[in-house]
Amino acid sequence: GEDLSTLKLLISSLEIYGDLALNFLINIRDIYKDENPALTKCADEAIFSILQASQAEFTDYAFDGGSDVLNLRTRQFNGYNFSGSTFRNVNLFKAGFRSSTLKYVKFENADLAGADFRNANLSGAVFDGNTDGKTDLRNTDFSHAYLKKVNFNQCENLRYAKFSILALLNADQDPFKGIEKEIYLELLVRNISDKKDIEKIEKNLEEDEDKLRALLTKVEMKYDHFIKYLQDKHDQRTASVQNDDSRVDADA
Repeated sequence: GEDLSTLKLLISSLEIYGDLALNFLINIRDIYKDENPALTKCADEAIFSILQASQAEFTDYAFDGGSDVLNLRTRQFNGYNFSGSTFRNVNLFKAGFRSSTLKYVKFENADLAGADFRNANLSGAVFDGNTDGKTDLRNTDFSHAYLKKVNFNQCENLRYAKFSILALLNADQDPFKGIEKEIYLELLVRNISDKKDIEKIEKNLEEDEDKLRALLTKVEMKYDHFIKYLQDKHDQRTASVQNDDSRVDADA
């Protein structure tokens, strides 16, 4: 309606404030992500427009270690624009790409363990391997990243990567539609931090029949069985952590 149009216009107008408006726009996006996807989308578009205008440019650039490995460990590239670039035989352990634009970037045989892609635009990105090895995604953080058309072809340790819960629920969309059921379920369980996350999953699925149908097809479970599975796995993980803590205290 008119109120929605006015709000979208006001959100878009924040772009003129550049980087100063980023935190505010991110908060708007997070507040409305459940109840108003249209405003969330508008805030996302404003965020990416600001980032695109302010980023250091490395578009269509080749970062290639050749027969060796290019060492970019822990380097911080937050807010950069790498669209169309290639990272081949590169060590990017704990590198930072937070809020960067990486549209159609290709990572080939890259060590991305612990890398930070939070709030990054990864539209069309490919995480691939070559004859020398596969791209490592252990503890790689994709929380709130834009993942449209992302492709995980030849990756190691994808099951240990971090994603937003709401993104994972899109079981029939990129990049999750090609992921094996076992890895997908493990991703869900690992990214549940507390009981509130399970409640969020229930609420989201109950409000979207198409999403629910796609997810249950993916996991090959009935709804009640699926929710109980998540609860049981979460309880097992919590108990395991508590036992580990108790052993540490006993050895101290």
